[in-house]
Amino acid sequence: MILAGILGLVAAMVGWKLSIHQPAPFVGYWYLVAAVVLIGAFAMVRRQAWQQAEPIWSPPTRRVAQAMLSAAGRRICPRLADGRGRQVTHRSR
Repeated sequence: MILAGILGLVAAMVGWKLSIHQPAPFVGYWYLVAAVVLIGAFAMVRRQAWQQAEPIWSPPTRRVAQAMLSAAGRRICPRLADGRGRQVTHRSR
């Protein structure tokens, strides 16, 4: 939590100094910041698990990874499923 907060504050100050005014670069910048924070948090959690001799794919780690991949898939391909696993079809006009 502290890592994410510190990285978020630093990223906010850097973003303010960069004066990003267009929506697309702004969103891209914050996606990049989120990816860096996720990688950092994952590295911290894995380091702690390694110190306690836990396996990489423990049941809690597997559940979190599946949830994140599911959310990423919905974000990347929102038109492929309607949230209930059915394919979305578009009517022609």
